[in-house]
Amino acid sequence: MSVTQCLIVSDFNCDNLSGYLKKTSDGSIQPSCAPFGQLWPTLIDLARPGKSDKIETAIIWTQPQSIVPAISREDANLSDLFDDAMQEVDRYCDALLALESNCNTLFVPTWTLATNSRGRGFADLKPGGLHWLLGKMNDRLIDRLGHSNQSFVLNASKWMEKCEGTAFDPRLWYMGKIPFHRAVFQHAAEEIVGAVDAVAGRVKKLLVLDLDDTLWGGIVGEVGWQNIRLGGHDAIGEAFKDFQKSLKRLKQQGVLLAIASKNEEAVALTAIRENPEMQLEIDDFVAWRINWNDKARNILSIVDELNIGIDSVVFIDDNPVERQRVRDTCPGVLVPDWPTDKMQYVTALSKLRCFDKASATNEDAQRTKMYHAERDRSELKHNLESVDQWLHSLEMVVEVAAVDKSNIKRATQLLNKTNQMNLSTRRLTESEFLDWCSGENREAFAFSVSDKFGDSGLTGLGSIEVVEDTAVITDFILSCRVFGRSVEDVILSTLIDAARRRGSKTIVANYVATEKNIVMLNFLENSEFSNVGNAFQFAVECNYTEPDWIHVTQKANTASAR
Repeated sequence: MSVTQCLIVSDFNCDNLSGYLKKTSDGSIQPSCAPFGQLWPTLIDLARPGKSDKIETAIIWTQPQSIVPAISREDANLSDLFDDAMQEVDRYCDALLALESNCNTLFVPTWTLATNSRGRGFADLKPGGLHWLLGKMNDRLIDRLGHSNQSFVLNASKWMEKCEGTAFDPRLWYMGKIPFHRAVFQHAAEEIVGAVDAVAGRVKKLLVLDLDDTLWGGIVGEVGWQNIRLGGHDAIGEAFKDFQKSLKRLKQQGVLLAIASKNEEAVALTAIRENPEMQLEIDDFVAWRINWNDKARNILSIVDELNIGIDSVVFIDDNPVERQRVRDTCPGVLVPDWPTDKMQYVTALSKLRCFDKASATNEDAQRTKMYHAERDRSELKHNLESVDQWLHSLEMVVEVAAVDKSNIKRATQLLNKTNQMNLSTRRLTESEFLDWCSGENREAFAFSVSDKFGDSGLTGLGSIEVVEDTAVITDFILSCRVFGRSVEDVILSTLIDAARRRGSKTIVANYVATEKNIVMLNFLENSEFSNVGNAFQFAVECNYTEPDWIHVTQKANTASAR
């Protein structure tokens, strides 16, 4: 289990947050607290140039009066102080952004006020009100940090609202300088743990769903597709309709949806296609197993078809027996307890933080479409007589581009999430990867793949670092979605060309073994590289064989690598 070191910097006693972070993360987060009341000296020290002990993750949680002291003055005219307050917020944001050179990831909760801070009462959201000024401060904070790839603003108001009026306890403040009830820290810890996992790429990819009493009310095989409870003037039906809308939003964010249901397939698919209240269409699902077989085996079959890890799966079913069966048979699959009250389904789904992502890319939005295209490719392969015939028929195009700010989000996502076709399995933040790529003796390339069935997006990475007359391949990464179509040979050829341009005589790939990247070793062993232990090398003066069924293009931002 990888452990994330986390520093908490605050102007109040945050020991409770530290404790809940340890408990909620099952030890995967090891928090420590900077002395409270020493906010500015701590921020200045952490941003010190040349600081050797770089921080993995930091949480900077402050009260608004620490940033804008005038908030606590009873005689302050907040309208007149607006410009000064924004300058103080900017100074605070400048200090936070300065931390990024010494901190990989920064989480900053928004500012909140105690429930007994009424300001001007019902008019407090008008200009000059306390809550009005706080809203402006938070807006400025979000705007300033929103452009950073390392800093994330967290909505602390949500944690307060969940406590239903008990978020603030004056006694805790006066006795221990603890401004919030422990439940606030618990909710904060849950969100932060999910955020740390998201930044590290530890997210779930596939949500497998039951149908009867999970996507709609009733048993479709008994009542017919016209009579299932979905939408209409029916409280339960409305709840199922809203649940489907929430699932649709997840799909738009890149989460794959699949079905594992004990039903007659024709009957169930008719319900999905014909019921006018359905919010999910058949094309929203990348796979389904609608039969009378064991659901655990069906889930394993879906995972095998999609070629993803079993630990990337979440299973939702209203039946506790089926849930336990999957827990017992498919360790690694997340099977959340599910409410018996159908009107709580949307709330239960919202509590699953395992689908949260640090950033959104175009590939995420198109992910379901990409898997449908992959299914079409598989069907074509099955119908054609030979693999070569199939590969030629795909009409593949690979676009090569330099890794830069335009593609760094997706490139870093691929770097941190790919396990199988990954030479070194190194993990970096966006800024770390960009800094590495800017090195004088380094080059990094992104590979985007498309064919007649559709665009698979940025699915490959390759990078080299030249040391004297040898080019060392640092990254060789390819998504499993496109592996086996010789895109991997295009990556090698591109890196060899780059090494040749830089005057290298030899290019070397040092294979770093992990539990999951044996497929990378198998590819290298069957490539044109010679094998010396776990080091594979190639004489740059030779030409590496490229597949004639792939058309390679070069994006304008790429150095002349071909």
